Amino acid sequence: MEHAIDITRVLNAFEIIRENGKKVDDEYYYEGFFASSSYDGYTVTLKTQHVQMHIGFHNTFHFDSKHQSEIDDFMHSLLNLELISKSDENGNLTQ
Repeated sequence: MEHAIDITRVLNAFEIIRENGKKVDDEYYYEGFFASSSYDGYTVTLKTQHVQMHIGFHNTFHFDSKHQSEIDDFMHSLLNLELISKSDENGNLTQ
């Protein structure tokens, strides 16, 4: 099921991964996601085991995945990082 993508929220999730994640080589890892960016910051990549999302200049984006259901799950989990991050700020236990 395809949905409109809110790039602002996706980029917010990217920052959550960078701020809370563990640096592994040139990427950050947090809650099942890897996040990286190009040296100039114009290209951002978010990925899991099954999906890669590339965000480019002017917020253009595309996914690399075999199935739409994987993209749907990816987006759901990615946007849930906001909830995890907010619960961390409030001192509540997270998943």
